Amino acid sequence: MKIHLASLPSALPDNTYVALDVELFGAETHRLHRPTGRFACLTLCPDGENVYMITDEKIIPMALGRIDNCVWVFHNAQFDLQHLRRWADVPPRKKLWCTMIIERLLWSGYYDRFSLKDVVRRYLDTYVEKDTVELFATATELNEDMINYAGLDAVLTWKVVQKQIKKVKKRPDVWKIWKEIDNPATWAYLDFIGFRIDVKQWEALAIQNKTKAEELKASFDFNPASPIQVKKDLKSTGFTNIASTGAKVLNTWISKKPNTKAAETAKRVLEFRKVFKLSSTYGMSMIDKHVENENDYQVIYSNFKVVGASSGRNSSSNPNLQNIPIRTHPIFRKPWIARPGHKLIVADWSAQEVRIHAYLSKDKQLLEIFESGKDPYIETAKRVYGREIEKDDPYRDVMKSSFLGATYGQTPQGLEHNYGIPLDEGEELLDTFWRGFPDSDEWCYQQRGKMDYVESVMGRRFWANIYNDARERNNLNHPHQATAADMMKLSIVKIHQNWNFDCPYGAIAPVHDELILDVPEELAPDVARFVSNTMVEVAETMCPGVPFKADAKIVDNWLEGK
Repeated sequence: MKIHLASLPSALPDNTYVALDVELFGAETHRLHRPTGRFACLTLCPDGENVYMITDEKIIPMALGRIDNCVWVFHNAQFDLQHLRRWADVPPRKKLWCTMIIERLLWSGYYDRFSLKDVVRRYLDTYVEKDTVELFATATELNEDMINYAGLDAVLTWKVVQKQIKKVKKRPDVWKIWKEIDNPATWAYLDFIGFRIDVKQWEALAIQNKTKAEELKASFDFNPASPIQVKKDLKSTGFTNIASTGAKVLNTWISKKPNTKAAETAKRVLEFRKVFKLSSTYGMSMIDKHVENENDYQVIYSNFKVVGASSGRNSSSNPNLQNIPIRTHPIFRKPWIARPGHKLIVADWSAQEVRIHAYLSKDKQLLEIFESGKDPYIETAKRVYGREIEKDDPYRDVMKSSFLGATYGQTPQGLEHNYGIPLDEGEELLDTFWRGFPDSDEWCYQQRGKMDYVESVMGRRFWANIYNDARERNNLNHPHQATAADMMKLSIVKIHQNWNFDCPYGAIAPVHDELILDVPEELAPDVARFVSNTMVEVAETMCPGVPFKADAKIVDNWLEGK
């Protein structure tokens, strides 16, 4: 490895693969996706041997201009591009390669670790020492170890991409998804804006839950936060042979011995844990760590990664907005509000995953329901179970649970644990469901038996692990989840590319099947129609023959969007 300090590469042939890596001084570890820290260096490696190291941020535009005709290679493109945009104008480009996302596209389900360290070990049979990276947190200038570390990262990334290119040439599905979805989505996600939060409202909720958690804790004769003390008490009051105190175990014992003191205690322990988790996860620490002032109001930027799960779904962290509860504690969505003079648009598909299942399974009964424009869960209750219900009937939620549970490989035990449906009722629901949708039954049967891989509608692959007890469930789950993920990302891409409103791009967050935007109030109706139409167009293009619906509500806070 030859490191050329304060030097730029000479002109390179078109489409040369150049590995790039950004290092920062003093970046905040919980806000690496935000513009914290100072520029340390940018390394460029065009050949696996020579590394050009830029240490002056003023030269970054010139350096990037010098390689504009090349393919830029990053291991975590979203991170590096986020920071490069601090010092240079970097418009969306097609000549981009993210070795981390490409690796996920190649081997999702087969591997579960995708750091540069892991990828280098797989392809190059080389162990990489990463301890040096910690020096950048407190350093103010580069030393020899840090220079070598930064240079080696670029060299190894270049060598990895040479290996990946050979794999991708044999896997056109990988290039298709990267080119059409994950690359353009990277640029759209980079332009997300922060989510405004009413700090006083959040603080009131945090205090309320902390107080409740303390009151519940004080009502016990032992420490309910200690598994050892919980187990000791339960053993002495009715759950004699209980082995552990996990939620699943406690619920099982509550069902087995409902009329014991231990059962009542276990219920209270579960309630305490729920409130304690709320008080800690959704406490003031989130505000202290992540809130930023923007034009006299407060916003939070979550770190949304384009690919954060094996299904291809994005992930959210620092803080995780996808974990803000909607079913159990929807009030936590109320403090998330629109900017002054703006409205939130909360857009989502109606019965998205069921419609995807209709396309995958080609179930005639299900396709007929959607073609009629009727509610699939109400029609399932009527056609399959012979029960007339309305949209606000609680039994509709049971139908939704049994429908999704059945098509995702849920067992009666799973329905009981996840949705509270009694075991005998769950067995009957599933048996009756399959008789009502025989084409779905056949598709699921064929899908469970696949031993190599399964795919989304767009071809996003998930390798089946024959040694994994969850293989059959994964075989059913992945085509639905991955298709839903592709549908959301492709919608975001189209919205980003076709944004033609007299205001900045207003997307805030994709949360499961919801897309949240913040736009000026006077533009909200037009933006809502545009977003809704785009989501329907994308869905019906991906799943032709199945009519989709997407609602876009114009609201003042996130809670009102449901």
